[in-house]
Amino acid sequence: MARHKFSRTAHLVFYLLAAVSWALNSNSPLAEENNRGGNEARAAAIEAQEQSIARTVMSPFCPGRTLADCPSSTASQLRAKLREMLAQGRSEQEVQDFLLATYGEEIRAAPKKEGFGLLAWVMPAAFLLLGLFVMYLWLFRHNVQESEPADVQSGLSPELKARIEAEVGTE
Repeated sequence: MARHKFSRTAHLVFYLLAAVSWALNSNSPLAEENNRGGNEARAAAIEAQEQSIARTVMSPFCPGRTLADCPSSTASQLRAKLREMLAQGRSEQEVQDFLLATYGEEIRAAPKKEGFGLLAWVMPAAFLLLGLFVMYLWLFRHNVQESEPADVQSGLSPELKARIEAEVGTE
């Protein structure tokens, strides 16, 4: 009889394992629910990557707007193409290289930090420093003129100055 109980327990374990295996099978509703959560996380990551790329390139369809801000339907199609490329496993750099090859350097929202594009990064700082230097020189010159004696600034002759002081002092 003890052997029969062991057999019943073994069967119970077997059926339990079979049920768990079925639940984790990709065709079962439970497995589908678990995969949906993973797929949603993957889709959110792809969406974030696509938005990151779309914010760094200009829209070829809406002048003056980034691809992320462009409301045109062709821009939406291009963003969908970017998501598709990312879902296929391409890196962000590969997708950006695709955009540069397709649309050229004009698609960059910010110029490269090399060659002629380096001027776009350096010149604002250079003009700011030049403006501060000019302002310093103007303030320094203005302060030096104010610190000189009043009679040098007025340009009055000594005789006229003496006459003014005599008249003011007699009142």
